[in-house]
Amino acid sequence: MIGRALNAAAGLKRLDQLDPRAVASYQPYWAVRAFLLSQAGDDTAAADAYMTAIGLSDSPAVRDFLAGRLKEARL
Repeated sequence: MIGRALNAAAGLKRLDQLDPRAVASYQPYWAVRAFLLSQAGDDTAAADAYMTAIGLSDSPAVRDFLAGRLKEARL
């Protein structure tokens, strides 16, 4: 993952190069985006991305995990 190998900004830059229509409803995209935004210190945008990821997940376990991350981003 570029965001871990280099830094959060590099990971976000790569995500921004993806076609927004192709990833709009792809939950892993939003989860990774939220993580990188949180790592970059943009907790407001991270919280928004976590909310989107939670809304796109059908899995209670994934939603619970992401809700925990959302709570951390809001602290």
